[in-house]
Amino acid sequence: MKKLFCCAALFFCLYSLPLQTNAQQTFGFSQVVYDDTSNTVFGFSTTIVDYVGAFHYSAYVEGYLYNQAGDLLDSGYDENYFFAEVVTIAPAFPITQYTLYSDHYLVARYFVTVDVRECDPYCYYCFDYFLDPYCDYYCYGCYRNSWWDPWGFSFLGPGYYGPWWYFYGYGPPANLEVEYIYLGTTSDSIITPLPQPPQCGNLRVEVGSFYGTDAGSDLTGQTRPVLLGSVTALAAQIIPNTAGAFRWSIAGAHQDSPSGSGNSANDIRWTEEGTHRVTVTFVKSDGSCQASTSFNVNAVVPQLGTYMVRQNVEQTRLNGNCSRLTGDTFSLGCFPSPLGIMFDATAQAPANSISIPSDSNIKFVQLVSQYRRRYTTPYGLQCLTSRTGGIADTVTGWALDGDALGGADPYDSVHGVAHFTNSYIATIASNDSPANPLNNPVQYQSLDVNDQFEMYVVYFVGDPSHPDLARVIGKVSWYWGGYVIFVPDASDYDLDPFHLFNTTFFGSPTNDPMRPYTGVAKVREIDWAACPEFNPPSCDPTGAQAEACRNRGWRFEWNPDTCTCEYIGYEY
Repeated sequence: MKKLFCCAALFFCLYSLPLQTNAQQTFGFSQVVYDDTSNTVFGFSTTIVDYVGAFHYSAYVEGYLYNQAGDLLDSGYDENYFFAEVVTIAPAFPITQYTLYSDHYLVARYFVTVDVRECDPYCYYCFDYFLDPYCDYYCYGCYRNSWWDPWGFSFLGPGYYGPWWYFYGYGPPANLEVEYIYLGTTSDSIITPLPQPPQCGNLRVEVGSFYGTDAGSDLTGQTRPVLLGSVTALAAQIIPNTAGAFRWSIAGAHQDSPSGSGNSANDIRWTEEGTHRVTVTFVKSDGSCQASTSFNVNAVVPQLGTYMVRQNVEQTRLNGNCSRLTGDTFSLGCFPSPLGIMFDATAQAPANSISIPSDSNIKFVQLVSQYRRRYTTPYGLQCLTSRTGGIADTVTGWALDGDALGGADPYDSVHGVAHFTNSYIATIASNDSPANPLNNPVQYQSLDVNDQFEMYVVYFVGDPSHPDLARVIGKVSWYWGGYVIFVPDASDYDLDPFHLFNTTFFGSPTNDPMRPYTGVAKVREIDWAACPEFNPPSCDPTGAQAEACRNRGWRFEWNPDTCTCEYIGYEY
């Protein structure tokens, strides 16, 4: 039985580390392993001294292997310049706990002669003249040989640790009567498994998937993608056909439902990303032998493919009846035609996936931070917003939006939700045409709109409104608004919009979660209320300069820190 590769790796790493100033280190390690081929338990006890420390110390270790009854099964010790290791061995019994204790020592390699004042002329007992009040002036000189601990390992008290520990020499140099310096004890334990029957030489296990481009083919030895949270339907068979039962060993966080003859089928959902191993073992009915096979799955979240956004311009219309409103309107586009903004997104998973494609979906979810400020003769200045800091505050006030009144998740339950096809591609499309009335129920004298939006593409499994699992895979930020003033003499409106031209832009892939939000978008007349308070700067205590800046249009922005109206130009 050769020594563990991990021990050698630890030895290499220890000697590769840069040396610490004023402190040397020693590494202690314990490991118990079970060898099923020989039905034997092996214990490895190791002490390693670093390169500089080895000039002054040797490594020493003692290993003690016990069973769960506390019986000492084997022990040993070893001393060497750099690397001391003891291998303890014991026959293994099923379902038995074996524990290894490793006592780690350093052995001082050099001794020094110390001059000690004493009171005994024959030097049988040595006492320090200056510390022993019973010594008188007839004391003689005495010499004593002491072991040299230059790095002060003996200064720190020993302790009990897990499978490994670093011991550092931080103390002052010391002279020792005994060269062995006990550092501490590490330990490790295992519980042996039940005995396994031998392999059936004439039997072969195959396992395949019900879905995928090569459904039904043997997956042995392969690594295949599955979509996170979706069902992967697998079936195993024994060749040639033999009476018995199947056992499934599945790594990674998952849910599974074995079924079929002898549990030959299994529906598995992985809820943890990464590569996980599946092992299927067939045991004959008489228990005389078994056969097994394994393959890996890589649980992944689909990626955003394309995400295109086409946005129209803001407009005012007399009796436009845009976006399901009546009378004069201010809107982005004018639903049903033209639409204000259109979203088209695709998501794709690896083409050689083996999970059930229709079990996975994507949807749109939209958040909005509204700010609408109007002036009417009956009510004066009012706002429709959930923000706490006014028109320039785009951090607060986020709520869930929807294609109907208020908000909904998903945003568009008709066109904004889609299953993955058998090619593991999903496509969704939706639109939005936000609007505000201008003379219903009262005539607006002015309207200032600054609505900010974030439209997310979300991968999910389960019910769209209450998914079992959901991950954001794409996002786009957009906005609409402008400043509208009613012109009584012309019975028309003067508009300073945010957008002068139709634009096309694209969303981006992301795995960041959606920003926090509260409630749903405000759309009712009774939602208009007093505008949020803010603390105006001392240079503009009434807010008149900031109001004048906003009246210049969306290309200008009031900076309260410098008290200036800054030109911000075009965003696109």
